[in-house]
Amino acid sequence: MLAISVPAFLFADKWGRRTSAITGGVGLSGCMLLIGALYASDVVHPYGIARWVVIVSVFVFGLVYCATWGIVGKIYASEIQPAHTRAAANCVAQGLGFFTNWLVAMLTPILLDTSAYGAYFLFGFLALGTVMVLGAYMPETRGRSLEDIQNAFHHQGPQLRSMARRIGKWFGSSRSVHSSSGESDGSLVELNTMLAEGPEGRSAEQGVMASGAIRVDASA
Repeated sequence: MLAISVPAFLFADKWGRRTSAITGGVGLSGCMLLIGALYASDVVHPYGIARWVVIVSVFVFGLVYCATWGIVGKIYASEIQPAHTRAAANCVAQGLGFFTNWLVAMLTPILLDTSAYGAYFLFGFLALGTVMVLGAYMPETRGRSLEDIQNAFHHQGPQLRSMARRIGKWFGSSRSVHSSSGESDGSLVELNTMLAEGPEGRSAEQGVMASGAIRVDASA
């Protein structure tokens, strides 16, 4: 783990944050799901090749984590924060990291005692879900200034429009709002319209008017 962490740290800027996070997540989820499938199919015994596949997969999981998520997670968490929240946000991130490591260490023996494969499927699908979120919403930060990184998170595009549709469903909206202008601010109008049509009964026009305030906040 130490041997692979050193070159991974040195080459972190060449690989890119997004590439490292997504490929690492695919590797991590693949290892967990493979182990879970082997145990679920009851082919892992004190003899045979299946047990060696499990052993190798555990080592591969640890090495992939050290080379990808273990490094890029800390770098990315620092890069995406604005200056006035960077220190506090990184403290919270590190604290949550230690807490979740402790939680996994406490829960894993209990889960394995209950089911030989349940824990692997749980962790595997959690990692796979994280990869899907990263693939949809994670902008690349390698070689970009802090100002460009902040603008990337305020970028108006298909991701925001898709999020608006989901928020509308969460609030019980039965309409599908489409922007006919084709301009970049259409996603903001759609988001506010979806929110305005929630259970409070506010009109869609109020949401459209509120989009101007959101644009001012985003530009500030």
